[in-house]
Amino acid sequence: MWADLVIALCNVGLSVGVIPTLWHGREHQHVPYATSITFTVLLAVLAGALLSERLVLGAISDAAAVGLWAGVVGERWWQQRKG
Repeated sequence: MWADLVIALCNVGLSVGVIPTLWHGREHQHVPYATSITFTVLLAVLAGALLSERLVLGAISDAAAVGLWAGVVGERWWQQRKG
């Protein structure tokens, strides 16, 4: 029971750290694809593993982090597309 809550709180804390990257990324994104894509994929795998162990809060908070990191990937791609 405690593991689920601790994992969820840690995920929320780590996710909050991505928000400034997204906000300031509107000017120019400096996060490499190797970082953002790796985080997106591995967090998605981790969310699936947590869900399989019925650690629902951890899986939900991990899925939110996946969305944030996917946003970082999208911003980087969009900026490169625009030139």
